[in-house]
Amino acid sequence: MNSKPLLAVLALSAAAFAAPAQAVDGFTVNVGSSDDDINFYRVGARFDWDQKWFEEGNWFLGGRFELGLTYLDSDSDVVNTTGAEDSAYGISFTPVLRYQRKPYSNGVAPFVEAGIGLAYLSEDKLENESSTGTDLGGNIQFEDIISVGVMFGEQQRYELSANYFHYSNAGLEEPNDGIDIYSVTFSMKY
Repeated sequence: MNSKPLLAVLALSAAAFAAPAQAVDGFTVNVGSSDDDINFYRVGARFDWDQKWFEEGNWFLGGRFELGLTYLDSDSDVVNTTGAEDSAYGISFTPVLRYQRKPYSNGVAPFVEAGIGLAYLSEDKLENESSTGTDLGGNIQFEDIISVGVMFGEQQRYELSANYFHYSNAGLEEPNDGIDIYSVTFSMKY
């Protein structure tokens, strides 16, 4: 069994829990994968916005900033011909807009959200199910996030969501294969 992903998730989670509660509003833990046999592990520190808009009805607009630490790990058995790496680490900073419902009587509050931020990945080529791998064209990437989920628990302290992440350089460098990732996220507010 390959223990690198487990160790990476534990280290990234420890970093998120060690953040001072007065500076960080909460944390997120993501686990997912791409269609190209690339596993995705990510933890993030949340910085919620105090500002909310359009609060007259049941739904309102808000958001947060998220500082993320990412570990990408290839499960591919295909022999790589371009020297692509089997794993990469990354750091990202992403503003996220959220359209959220005020809690129902049972305390559950659904939401949808989207964000576009910047990421730095340690490697620009990753192994995948093709012999050439995924070529991102450079280390600087855009991190796009689309999520749908629910808040629950006392004061909606917990969140569970399904996410789509996309990493690419928006054509600033060629090639620009990009990575599409589907993940599940658990979040907790302090």
